[in-house]
Amino acid sequence: MKRVYTADSLTMAWHIKNILEGHGVSCLIKNDKLYSVAGEVPITECMPEVWVTDALYAKYAEGILKQAESGPIE
Repeated sequence: MKRVYTADSLTMAWHIKNILEGHGVSCLIKNDKLYSVAGEVPITECMPEVWVTDALYAKYAEGILKQAESGPIE
C-alpha cells in the first residue's frame, strides 16, 4: 500500500477515493476516525489519508489526481 493523498477533511478524502475508484484504482481511507483526538495528537497525524491498496498503481493514481486538480477529467 502507498499513500497518495492527505486531505484536510473527511469529505474531500471520500471524494478523492471515489475519483480513483472510478478509474479502477482500489484504495482505502485511513485516519477517518481520528478527528476526536485532534488537539491531543498533532493535527497532521489526524488528517484523513487516501491509500492505494496496490503500490504499483500509485503513480497512475497520482497522475489522475494531478489531472483532477487542473480541471474536469475526461
